[in-house]
Amino acid sequence: MTEHFITLSTTEPNNNVGIVKLRHADVNSQAIVAQIVENGQPKSFEGLQPFFCLMAQETTGQGVSEESIVSFDASKGTLSYIASDNALQMVGRNEAYFSFRKQEGVRWIEQFSTRTFHYIVEKSIYSQPFKDSNYWWTFKELNRIFNQYIEDGRTSWEEFVKANREILESIDPGGQVLSELIRSRKPEEANSAYPDLPTRLDKQIGKNTDFRSFESDKSFMTRVYNESAERGLNVKWFGAVGDGVNDDTEAFKDAMSHANKAPLFIPQGTYIINENINLTHSIIGDNALITTTMQGLEYLFTANGLDKISISGITVDCKLSRGAFKLTNIRIANVHDVEIKGYSAEYGWYRTDSAILYDSCEFVFANDVYIHDHGFEYGTAMNTLNRCFTIQGDNTKVVNLTRLTIKKANQGIILSTPNANVILSNSYIENTTDNSLYLLTCTTFKAIGCVFNDYYDESAIVASGDYGFRDCTWMNVPNKVVAIANDTTGLEITDSTILLSTDYSGNVVAFRDNTYVLNSFIFTGNRINVFPKITNTNDIFQFGQITYFNISNNTIKLSRMGAGQRLFSFRNTNEDQKTSGVMNGNYVIPLAGIEAIDGKYIFLKLDKENIDVTLNNNFTANGRIPLEHTKLYVNGNKLLNKIGTATQNHQQHTLFAEDMPISGFYHKGDIIWNTNPARNGIAAWLRLTDGNSNVIKTDWQVLKLSIS
Repeated sequence: MTEHFITLSTTEPNNNVGIVKLRHADVNSQAIVAQIVENGQPKSFEGLQPFFCLMAQETTGQGVSEESIVSFDASKGTLSYIASDNALQMVGRNEAYFSFRKQEGVRWIEQFSTRTFHYIVEKSIYSQPFKDSNYWWTFKELNRIFNQYIEDGRTSWEEFVKANREILESIDPGGQVLSELIRSRKPEEANSAYPDLPTRLDKQIGKNTDFRSFESDKSFMTRVYNESAERGLNVKWFGAVGDGVNDDTEAFKDAMSHANKAPLFIPQGTYIINENINLTHSIIGDNALITTTMQGLEYLFTANGLDKISISGITVDCKLSRGAFKLTNIRIANVHDVEIKGYSAEYGWYRTDSAILYDSCEFVFANDVYIHDHGFEYGTAMNTLNRCFTIQGDNTKVVNLTRLTIKKANQGIILSTPNANVILSNSYIENTTDNSLYLLTCTTFKAIGCVFNDYYDESAIVASGDYGFRDCTWMNVPNKVVAIANDTTGLEITDSTILLSTDYSGNVVAFRDNTYVLNSFIFTGNRINVFPKITNTNDIFQFGQITYFNISNNTIKLSRMGAGQRLFSFRNTNEDQKTSGVMNGNYVIPLAGIEAIDGKYIFLKLDKENIDVTLNNNFTANGRIPLEHTKLYVNGNKLLNKIGTATQNHQQHTLFAEDMPISGFYHKGDIIWNTNPARNGIAAWLRLTDGNSNVIKTDWQVLKLSIS
């Protein structure tokens, strides 16, 4: 036997694999002997079963295969795979890897795998086409020899029977056994006999290769039972047709009432159900489509009080109904690899209508779920609002949402889980006529790597929790990108991109009510493009009461800002509530040229005295900072001194006040411009010292107007 020795790593980006060439059709005589390593050391896989996994060909999509390994030394991390027909079926370059799995019940769960390696299957005479008439002559000769062999065999058999009739009849009196053997080759309803009994058994019962190879030592019936138990109940066993015409409701109900706790398997097809199906165990579909002809059906599937449930592999068409799944009081609820489309409020409506409703489920999971065309046509009318996801209940502890896609919907995700920690990752939400996220309450919420492409209203509404967005993107939001809708523990937006289209409001973060309290606000490392309407005077960042904030290292590109319009605005006026924070290294850039930003726009405005702000190295594109009601600490900022180029002006602060500052920390050389010089003839105040003392002539020099 030919052996090819290779080293495969589970950690390194490249494998120590030379050129491995195997001959097509040379089955069971060529072996790949692999040493499995991790970080350069042999890796034990004791307690695990290795599998050889052959990837599909990129061009044809054919050739995928999986086989268990028989020969291995788990403690030393070595295995030997003898190439089978499956591994040699595709001539040319093949891509494969070894997977190591642990058996839990009847399931094999992957623990780790090696990096990919490649081998080449070389041609053999069996993979070559016939190109010469000599081949056909050979087949004719073979056919003649074969027929002669049959004739000779018949004569020999007849002579043998004649010579040994007495012996044969003593072994099988009357030829009963022989007769039964011959008859067994032809089933009663068959048109013709099988060539021999093994062929009939292979055709009607199955071959070893028809079953999972790792159970080859078990009986056929045991293997049939194991596979059936793992796959669960087939809805077609209970009379489902799946042709998109017949009503399959009763078949689904019968299957769910069956005592077997295995999942319900739904083969490919289109199934009609016209009553709510109460799920008693999980669903596994094979790309099955489920729909209804019953107008206003509230939910096609519901489940209540189960320990756990999993739903996968199906598409639900809700064009006449009001939801796909309602899952209530379940410890672990998991929906994955599911598509849901359509929604109708024409035949009934309730405010929590949802494609998927998780109600008081302890652990909520959803991944690879695609919801589209779900109530998009109803706009923002309050009596037809509907959701893609509703997750609610005091019992919910963990919510994990991954790779969700929502397109053309009414509302995206509604969250009301005061005791839950929530993660939303790698998801895409587009074209929601109301909101992408309506987050009423939670303990924590983290969105990572998500895209929100809105065109109609506010994007994310947050309240009563600690919220974080990292590496997210918002686009085309016409109203508030993130809206604070109640007192909130925290909001953190980091390393994200916000691209707002022209003629929209331009609100990036805004409080719906300036009396709401946000305990912590962190806004760092973000990239923002804002195109507010020409007539728009909204604050770009409109804050209510924030206890602590850090706004740092953001790049903000503005298409326009009008005179008096505020970029950062703290509008809460309650002096009993303290605010403090830092603004560091923020960079404001005009998008459409210098003339697009009015020199009298406000970079920062604070509307009360009980607030401390430290400014460090901010570049404000000529933005002003009025100083009334303010304790301002200015460290390392460049104040506009009316000297220098326009470019320099767009990289400096301008501070304004009606009177000389009496509080705050300043550096020597700072200038505060008088907003009403006609009142007292003072043009500005020049800082003479460093510190927070503010005494005329000692710390501040008055610069008088000179009128000629």
